[in-house]
Amino acid sequence: MRTRTTRGILPVCVVALFATGAFAADQKDLDSYLNSIRESGMTEMAQSNLTTLASITTGHTLISLSHIEGHAIAGLLYTSGYCPRPGTPPEEAKRVQEEIMKDESGDLKIWKQVADLDSSGFVTTAEASKTRSAADFGFQVGLILKGGASSLSDVAKATGLPESTVTKKLANYREVATRALRFGMRATALPNISLAQPVAIKPKSGS
Repeated sequence: MRTRTTRGILPVCVVALFATGAFAADQKDLDSYLNSIRESGMTEMAQSNLTTLASITTGHTLISLSHIEGHAIAGLLYTSGYCPRPGTPPEEAKRVQEEIMKDESGDLKIWKQVADLDSSGFVTTAEASKTRSAADFGFQVGLILKGGASSLSDVAKATGLPESTVTKKLANYREVATRALRFGMRATALPNISLAQPVAIKPKSGS
């Protein structure tokens, strides 16, 4: 009498069913993620960059100059304006964070319009990165000027950049700031960069 063994068939079937279920779950998560991207009108990285700008212009993220030890070059330091005290109930911290997000939503909408350079209705990572970089430089220079600098050469020295690069980056900032103001950003939220012009030395009469 022959006996046919089916050992190994059940585990294979179970693995196959599990894999199918896992694929369906992964596909569902992917669909949900892509839908959230479409609804936000920007990539995940773009949203991160523009949310940071909105947090700065609403005052929920504080910025200051950070000096590298042993160097005069000044970079930007970001500090959260809200830090829950030890023992703060999770629901309270969550409530405050939700209020902050609600407060930032208006500025986020403006920054999204600013970054939508091709007016497509969708902000790419590259567009948001370009906008963030230009705005950050404006914030950086604004703080440098508050610290006592006044001229192009002062700013170039503080940032460690050639004067020609500073001039180009400031032009990019002014373009972004102009767009932001056009879309409704408050003038007080953006630094007004004005650099002292070098005084030309006049030749002595008779020379």
